[in-house]
Amino acid sequence: MGIKQYSIFLASSFELHTEREKFGNFINSENKRLQAKNVFLRLEVWEDMDDAFNTTCKQEDYNEYLAKCEICVVLFWTKVGKYTLHEYELARKLSLENKLRLYVYEKNAKPDQEPKQTDKESKERFLSLLQKDSMEQFQGQFETYSELENRFRKTLDGLFDTGVLTYGERAKMLSPNGPILPNPFLGREKELKTLEERFAKIPQTLHIHAEGGMGKTTLASKYWYESEYRYSHHAWLFCEQGIMDALKSLAPNLGLDPAAFNQLKEEEKVTSLKTTISKLEGDFLLVLDNANDAELIKEFLKQFRGFKWNVLITSRCREVMDFSENELLLDHLSADEARALFLEYYRENSGEFDNLLDRFLEGLNYHTLLIEVFAKNLKEASELGIDLKGFIEELETKGLILEDDNNFEIKSSYLGNVDKKAATTNDILEILYDFTKLTEEERLFLVNMALIPSETYTLEFLLELFEPENKRAFRDNLKNLYRKGWLGGADEGDKPIYRLSPVIQSLVQTKNRETLWEDGHHLFTTLRKLLQYEPEKDNTHTKFKWIPYGRHLANSFVTIPHSDFIHFLDELRKVLILKGGINSLLESKSIIERVLNSDFFASGVDAPVATYWFSNLALTLSELGGKDNLKGAKDYFEKSLQINSTYLGESNPQIIADKYHLAIVLKKIGGKDNLLNAKSHLELVLESDILNYGEISGNTATTRSTLAMVLLELGGEDNVHQAKIHSQIALKTDIQLFGENAPNTTRERSNYTVVLQTIGGNENLLEAKKNIEIALALDISNFGENSKEAASSHLNLSIFLNNLGGYDNLTNAKIHSERALSLAILNFGEDSPLIIDYRINLTKIYRLIGGENNFREAHRILSESYDHAIKKFGDQSIQIASILFELGILYSYVGKTTQGKNLLENCLAIYRKHFDEDYFKIIEIQQWLEWVDKRLRKT
Repeated sequence: MGIKQYSIFLASSFELHTEREKFGNFINSENKRLQAKNVFLRLEVWEDMDDAFNTTCKQEDYNEYLAKCEICVVLFWTKVGKYTLHEYELARKLSLENKLRLYVYEKNAKPDQEPKQTDKESKERFLSLLQKDSMEQFQGQFETYSELENRFRKTLDGLFDTGVLTYGERAKMLSPNGPILPNPFLGREKELKTLEERFAKIPQTLHIHAEGGMGKTTLASKYWYESEYRYSHHAWLFCEQGIMDALKSLAPNLGLDPAAFNQLKEEEKVTSLKTTISKLEGDFLLVLDNANDAELIKEFLKQFRGFKWNVLITSRCREVMDFSENELLLDHLSADEARALFLEYYRENSGEFDNLLDRFLEGLNYHTLLIEVFAKNLKEASELGIDLKGFIEELETKGLILEDDNNFEIKSSYLGNVDKKAATTNDILEILYDFTKLTEEERLFLVNMALIPSETYTLEFLLELFEPENKRAFRDNLKNLYRKGWLGGADEGDKPIYRLSPVIQSLVQTKNRETLWEDGHHLFTTLRKLLQYEPEKDNTHTKFKWIPYGRHLANSFVTIPHSDFIHFLDELRKVLILKGGINSLLESKSIIERVLNSDFFASGVDAPVATYWFSNLALTLSELGGKDNLKGAKDYFEKSLQINSTYLGESNPQIIADKYHLAIVLKKIGGKDNLLNAKSHLELVLESDILNYGEISGNTATTRSTLAMVLLELGGEDNVHQAKIHSQIALKTDIQLFGENAPNTTRERSNYTVVLQTIGGNENLLEAKKNIEIALALDISNFGENSKEAASSHLNLSIFLNNLGGYDNLTNAKIHSERALSLAILNFGEDSPLIIDYRINLTKIYRLIGGENNFREAHRILSESYDHAIKKFGDQSIQIASILFELGILYSYVGKTTQGKNLLENCLAIYRKHFDEDYFKIIEIQQWLEWVDKRLRKT
């Protein structure tokens, strides 16, 4: 935690028990003061009461306690007992060895009774000892306790100022931003103490819930600042856009490379975060603020169950925790708490003020946000000569009436009839927040603030986001809205911060709904520019931080208000695709479907616009994968091609791109007919690439490589021979363009080895082995021996050696497979879906090597993988099917043929739910089932 603890040993006679008690209280108050600097003072007190009480005290006891202390304070008055003397002598010895600081204080007040002669003599002996030990410079006198406290406080401060004692360290903040320090903090002291007590016991998750504006964030923020020296690490995440997305913002401060992290799949990102967080040393506080989706909270709790950290969630949701004791409901303030909060911002000296204030606060139902807002508004109104009474009278003219029963009611007139109803929080806010009192510039500014997430923002960030032409006017608007109570935060100092409450944010959007697009157009323009993909610049990773703001802006509109909005959505979609991960793909898909289902699209758009969105939806569905998505991708690519063929020539780049991507989709779907169509499309694309880019180009090499993989899957001597030629040319092209050691070349080398292995023959296999070993060496050189790329190359080499067969090759395959698995766990974590593939490969090798121990180890790994995959992916997932397949073969190998057949049949049923009958894995399972049936017939 980085907390510095210092022990202070206090020695004194029983006659100074009052001073000892007060000194203990002083140390407690100092601890509260020094907590902000991560220092804790521990007071050790031994009382010199009488010999009978201290018969068990031995010299070694003093040695043990004093040796642990940094400071010893000795107090004496009319006498010095033998234990106080022992303590002084040992402390003096330790101080001479520079092991502690010794301070002696004499009380010089006149005692009520004349001391005994023996007491006088003990004191005289002690004074002589001090003089002999040259302790005069350490000796101080005090008449009253306050003198002693002031003297020692100055001494203590001096020890810190001179560096004899040092302050501790604040928790390292892992989140991009922290919260605003609540000032003042009133009315939630009891709840704050509850948090401190609960979190001090054991690591746990607590959920603060209440309606909007009750002070959930304020309470959490106060605990954050009060405890920032208790923890080694802390993070504050604004979860308006989802908890898991917010968690990913921790990656940079956790030491994860942003570029590499963003290339991971969604589940791999979560696994990487979990693995890294689990390795943090010391205590960790995580605050999830404004997490208002119960399902997302439950998913977080499930994903991170068992983590040894303190988590504080603020939310409007109820009953999301497994145990009710982890729920903390914030109720309305008490009357006294409400009054104290109001008076922090505004007070009057008039006689009727107190009674009227009590009625007013009761009318507000002691609601935290309403109290703060009213008090701030009244403070501003008082500059115009309006007091509380006048303020309430002004509210009545707007229909908000404080009735005799101290409740606010809304009065409205319709067709001459007067209607009254009890005023809700929103009713009161709508009347209180009067937009007519804002300048047009302030109103526009407020609307734009309401279109970004309700988080804490620095002035620097807001300037970067809004790009105002006049920065001084921008700053003035912030100040004015803060002063008027529209914005929260801290406006003082060199680094002001601001936040718009979620409650007020919703109100601003609702009140300005009809002009929201026009009012927020400036923000759309700047955000679109910040999100815009710039392929000529190496700045893609800098775009990702704007995704939450683009997402919030997009979701602020139910319908598409303008054609420019579609261009904005497209920029957001592109950045999501570049970021990668399943959630980004799903969000991209949702954006495209929103455009396709919009009134703008339904009213008719130009063919190029339509095919642009069809093609992008197809690409997204292809990346998502799965039977239904791949069929959807195929349909949309074919639809795009059909439309474009009417308006564009066959050699048009858009048509060529669609054919290439359609071929990839057809390859993923599989089946002979689809592969033949893929081959036909790729041959046309290759012809176009050679014509447009030449033989030696990256585009041409990529198309050749893809065509080689399709030909390989089609099989047949001619196809396989052509696959080798295309793959060989693609590899030579990459070497010529990028060099032997480039990652592109390494990937193409791996593809070439697949072709060589498939063809077989001693010469091809030797060449394949050489290329795999080169790829492994290059991956280690380029990315490091513990990288995920090295893990992949070790896996490829183990698969190759496995396919070669023979005891020596299988033994080496086992070594590489075990290394691949350990690296995969290191890079992706135990929970990654990829780990299952690595485990299955290893169990295949154990099975083929044979022997009881290897069979047993293979069974253990597969059983553990099955239990994990059931929980993680469900019993109908491809991951489960892969495990059942290998288990089925293993059971058949060891003589449990009937059980093996049942497992293979279950595996086949799952694959049939995901793929068509001519999918290569379905054909392979059927072949194994035929083999098992033959074995059963023989038995």
